[in-house]
Amino acid sequence: MMSIRHALIDQARCNMTTDANTDLSGAARFGHVLGCGLRRILNVERAFWSLFDRTGVPSVPSQ
Repeated sequence: MMSIRHALIDQARCNMTTDANTDLSGAARFGHVLGCGLRRILNVERAFWSLFDRTGVPSVPSQ
């Protein structure tokens, strides 16, 4: 499972853009930022669920 530290490392990788991204159109840039933001949210959520699992917090019952 991914820890919070790994989520932050992944966020830093997403923030490291190259000069190739500077010539993207506005829509492409918006999509890139949206994708990076979504990836951060999912990675943090995964890290929290992993933390809850390790600490013994009961899982949410699914129906």
